[in-house]
Amino acid sequence: MIVIPAVDIKGGKCVRLWKGLKDRETIYDEDPLRAAARWAREPVKRIHIIDLDGAFEGRPRNMDKIIEIVRYLRDPGIECEIGGGVRTVETVREYADAGAARVVVGTIAAREPDLFRSMALSVPGIVNLGLDCRGEEVLVKGWEVAGGVKLFDLLASTADLPLGEVIYTEVERDGTGGGIADDWLRRVVAESPHPVIASGGVGSIDDIRQAKDAGAFGVIVGRALYTGDVDLAEALAMEA
Repeated sequence: MIVIPAVDIKGGKCVRLWKGLKDRETIYDEDPLRAAARWAREPVKRIHIIDLDGAFEGRPRNMDKIIEIVRYLRDPGIECEIGGGVRTVETVREYADAGAARVVVGTIAAREPDLFRSMALSVPGIVNLGLDCRGEEVLVKGWEVAGGVKLFDLLASTADLPLGEVIYTEVERDGTGGGIADDWLRRVVAESPHPVIASGGVGSIDDIRQAKDAGAFGVIVGRALYTGDVDLAEALAMEA
C-alpha cells in the first residue's frame, strides 16, 4: 500500500473542503507548490492533486499551477495523479504529456461512458476512474449532483478498460477525519478488477491501517496531514 498526500487547489490556494462543499473550505497554504514541496521532503511515491475550481466549472482552471507542481516533483521522482474538470481526451493527453502518472476522471465516466472509454484507450494505464460516492450513488460535477449510475454498475461497465487504478471516495466522510467507509471500501476492493485507492475520512494512523487491511492499493490523506493528526513519516512506515 502507498500513502498519497493530497493537494487540492481552489482559487489558486491549497485548501481542504468539508464533505466536498465548496463553501466549506479551509485554506492551508497560499501556495500549492509549497504545500506539495512540504510532503516531498518525505519519501512519498505519489501526490494527489485536484483542481477543485475545474471540478465545479467543468474545465481545468489551475492547469498552470498543477503542471508547475508536476515538473517540480519530477526530479525527486515523485508521481502525480491529477483530477478536477477533466472532460476531454485532449486534457487527459495534455496532463499525461506534462508528466502526470495518472489522470483522474469521474464525471465523464458516469455521464459519457463512450467518451470515458476513448480517454482510457488513448493513454492506456494513465486514466484513473474517480468513484465519488454517497453510499452507492455516484456523484458528479464536483460532487454536486447525482451521476445517474450506481457504484457497482459503473465498476462493472469499466472493468475491461486499461485503467491505472480506481479511486473510491465516500463523499460524506471526505474532509471530516471521521474514519474511512470500511465496509464499502472492502466491497469495492472485492469487486474491482483494478487496484483501489481509498479516499475520504482518514483522520488517524488507525484509519490508514484499516485501509491497508481492507486491501487498498493506496490511501489518500489530506486534512489529517495538514492538521498534524497524521504524521507523514509514521504513515509512510506502514507502506512496507
